[in-house]
Amino acid sequence: MSVGGAGGQGSAPRIPVRFGALLTFTLLGFIVAACTSSTDQSNSNLDDVSRPTAPEGFPNDTVDSTVPSPEALASPVSDRYTFSDLEVGGGGWVTGMVIHPREPDLMYARTDVGGAYRWDPSAERWIQLLSAETVPNPDPGDWQVSSMAIAPSDPNLVYMAVGDSFKNSEGRILVSSDRGSTWSDGGRGFVVAGNAENRIGGERLAVDPVSAETVWFGSRTEGLLVSTDGASSWSPVDGIPVSAAGPDDKPTGVKWVISSEEGVYVGVANEGVYQVRGDPGDPGGLRVEQLWESEGVPLDA
Repeated sequence: MSVGGAGGQGSAPRIPVRFGALLTFTLLGFIVAACTSSTDQSNSNLDDVSRPTAPEGFPNDTVDSTVPSPEALASPVSDRYTFSDLEVGGGGWVTGMVIHPREPDLMYARTDVGGAYRWDPSAERWIQLLSAETVPNPDPGDWQVSSMAIAPSDPNLVYMAVGDSFKNSEGRILVSSDRGSTWSDGGRGFVVAGNAENRIGGERLAVDPVSAETVWFGSRTEGLLVSTDGASSWSPVDGIPVSAAGPDDKPTGVKWVISSEEGVYVGVANEGVYQVRGDPGDPGGLRVEQLWESEGVPLDA
């Protein structure tokens, strides 16, 4: 039997059915053979690919030169990798730094949620100063550092204001006589908010340049206070306004304090800059003068 187009002049030649089927199977055979050859060649090329080598400076045995088996991939990660601690070295915004005036390598950095650090020049790294082992009655608010100050006359003595709330007076002033290795608590509570608005800028704590135990603290809600016994007790300074200015009823109060031989300078939010002179041992006899007014927050001096 044969098939073809309609008869007559110009019609296509007729091809026997058996011959057409044979031709089709022959072509299919060539295609299958070509695909098999291509696959074998691809596998051969994969075998020729060079295995990865270790980066310069690392031994080659740190690179696995074999393709992991499904069993190996299913094994615990601890069986295939070696883990070690990674030092983070910091946390939060660095909101302030203090440097000793006569010992330039003695530097401290405070953060809003990550504690406080001292620079170690020999190891060239920052050391975390706050932990459950170094701070009495540790509290999460201790990590929110509002201010730090070093005593110019005693480089081992450092003060720090910590706390995280406007709702109560659970903030505190910590004192260290060994450069922050250990801390003590004076016991007086303050409203301290180390992670609140206007936390960046000048320091709220300042130490007298001569007397290491005379400390000034610019609070958010109580104005300016002074201590002459190393932060164990505090007295308010009359004449420095208690500013209530601040976003969302969260006052900024005294933004910064600077203690010098000429007097103490104080920046108060929405009030201005003041100078305090006299004997800090007699807070009632201190003389306060407003140097200039301000409608905003004096951030630094």
